Amino acid sequence: MKDRALAIIDALVKVALWTWAQRVRVAGVVACGAAPGYAIWMLRHRGALEKLAANRVEADVTSSILTAVAISLVVALVVIGVVHLRGSRQSSDSASPAGGLVEGLGETIDRCLRHGALTLTLPAIAALTTPKLETSNPWFTLALAAFATGVVVAWSYALPQRERPPVKLWQVHAPALLTTLAVGVYIFAISRLALLHHYNLVTSTHDLGIYDNLFWNASHGNGLRSTLVKGDTHLAAHFDPILILLSPIYRVSPGAHTLIVLQTVWIAAGAVPLYLLVVRKLGSHWAGFALVLSYLAHPGIQGANLYDFHSLSLAIPLLLAAVLLLEIGALKSYAAALVLLLLVREDMSLLSAALGVYALVTGRGRVGVLTILASIVYLAVVKLAMMPDAGLLMESTDHSYGYSNYFEYLIPRGRGGGVRTLLESLISNPVFVLRSVVSEDKLLYLARCFGPLLVLPFFAKPGRVLLVYGLGFCLLGTKPALFSLHFQYVTLHTPFAFALVPLVLADPAQSPALQRFAATQVRFARAGALGCAVMSVLVSWKYGGLVENDSFQAGYYTLVRTYDEEAAARYEWLRQARDKIPADASVAATDHLVPHLSGRAMIKKYPDADARGLDYLLVDRARRRRSGPSVIDIKPLERSGAYVVIDEHPTGLALLQRDPSVPLPADPAKKSKKSKKSKKSKKSKNSKP
Repeated sequence: MKDRALAIIDALVKVALWTWAQRVRVAGVVACGAAPGYAIWMLRHRGALEKLAANRVEADVTSSILTAVAISLVVALVVIGVVHLRGSRQSSDSASPAGGLVEGLGETIDRCLRHGALTLTLPAIAALTTPKLETSNPWFTLALAAFATGVVVAWSYALPQRERPPVKLWQVHAPALLTTLAVGVYIFAISRLALLHHYNLVTSTHDLGIYDNLFWNASHGNGLRSTLVKGDTHLAAHFDPILILLSPIYRVSPGAHTLIVLQTVWIAAGAVPLYLLVVRKLGSHWAGFALVLSYLAHPGIQGANLYDFHSLSLAIPLLLAAVLLLEIGALKSYAAALVLLLLVREDMSLLSAALGVYALVTGRGRVGVLTILASIVYLAVVKLAMMPDAGLLMESTDHSYGYSNYFEYLIPRGRGGGVRTLLESLISNPVFVLRSVVSEDKLLYLARCFGPLLVLPFFAKPGRVLLVYGLGFCLLGTKPALFSLHFQYVTLHTPFAFALVPLVLADPAQSPALQRFAATQVRFARAGALGCAVMSVLVSWKYGGLVENDSFQAGYYTLVRTYDEEAAARYEWLRQARDKIPADASVAATDHLVPHLSGRAMIKKYPDADARGLDYLLVDRARRRRSGPSVIDIKPLERSGAYVVIDEHPTGLALLQRDPSVPLPADPAKKSKKSKKSKKSKKSKNSKP
């Protein structure tokens, strides 16, 4: 007993005398050896992961984990032993068999750990399979993804830099072909999901129905007319003449489905300027493929793509193209891209002005000044001469939409003032502003947006100016859609963020924090590009739209990914009902049915006040309205005889036709308003002394 205790003490003393290199080797062997066993156990016992996360597992579960880890560690030791024995036999420098077996063991372990380090990613990836982890513990989810990515980045950076031989054709064509394949898969998969969502009657008036009606009018020579917005013109909200340029595409196959596919193809096209920019800056086609994969997998890009249709999303590839053309000095093409960008929406002039400032700070003074001047002049002309309200945030009137409510903490209701009041709040109450900006929801938004890019855009010293407006708009806002991955507002900063990544990877010395990597720029760029791809894929898995998870939404609604027989029968009924309506008839429809009927001259959303009295009415009586619990009630219209049901579906869909010989019943909404006013007046009379 005494001898055994002395032996243990002697062993502990020897361990204590190990060098740091020996300790790191042992720790590395234990960690890398145990990781696969732990990951396999988690994948085989996914039902127990939630209990494991809360440390509420039974003793037998703990034993099974330890057994799996022990077996995995033994296998790792056997692998190291086999590798070492093979190396010893091949070596001719061994003085003796025993000495040869011990000699060089450290080098063998180091060699195994260099490649075996990737096994450390397995437990993190397995843990990400925990059901609903992305919503129950979002920070831990991002931490797991960051850990796995960090291991890959460290492994890639540690790989030796090889002399670059002459580039072979396959080294150019293979990544280019893979990039093309990735773009094709993205277009197919995202278009399919968006169309399924649409055919399940989940898309709505705002904004797919509005844009479908806009495209129909534009393709018929009516400019930016739409009967679904105030004043029957989209100028009440935005000036987006690019829709007129794209309207001939709509004529090929009129309908909201065309807009859904068009938006997907258009956004996917952003991969082209991004790929070219990466190749130009880094000289690596594989890095180009990695960053395109990161772009297509980014949850913000997918979120903007899968939420109906928005003209703002059309700016994504144009912003990437503008940065590329500016960087390569193709100024005529840059000017053309700038013109297209300005035609997307009037507020794109603020992003183009940011491009001008970027050109100034990077030594392109003439281009920068001209870009800024063109942006200011364009915005002034559009606001003063074309739109009904010249304010940047506008006021809500009968002829225009106001956007001050996007910043209602900084622009309190009833105070007015728009941008002026916003600036006053920024200057007079910076503590409140800071508290609003660093709320948990907004920090999570930043982590999900810039985590997939390893926060590299923030290290672009001159390029950070491109992010100021977009991030300011999103982080100062109080409307949840502004700092959500599921809406179009990621367009304001995400394209610029992607454009900045290759600029940072090409010149890490521009940031003091990254100067140490300047001497190993090639390895730094390789590791950074690979890390962006890995992190984007992992974050997209838990927060993107391609893979089903508990977090992703298409705007305000959960993305519907299936199309069962009931949904098919419902849509077929809707298609037949639509065919019964004459092309020139006026139609009113409930919110989620509008996008399926909006390809016509006159359509209104029911039960809006101006939707009464139109030729046809298509309603979903069973569907509850998003803004409240009330369902659509058309019984007064039916009882009065003003509308006659001509077709009906068991799920609550009904098509009604107007009988012009019967007067419309009184509007219940107006009745309720009058009764409320009369009650208030009675109360005020009774309260008088």
